[in-house]
Amino acid sequence: MYAYKDGVYTNDDCNIHKTVRFKPEIFRIIEESPGKNFTDKLQKIVEEYAKNKEKVL
Repeated sequence: MYAYKDGVYTNDDCNIHKTVRFKPEIFRIIEESPGKNFTDKLQKIVEEYAKNKEKVL
């Protein structure tokens, strides 16, 4: 899993297998959510983006 400062997230380690460009405020939330539940929190955000038809590349 990689999270870059420009807000691009890529994940090859779980079911998502997508690259998502987050809004800066979302990325700040991710940066403040380290630890064991990081992947779960990030996956929930990605799934919410997909439901809302945000830009998922």
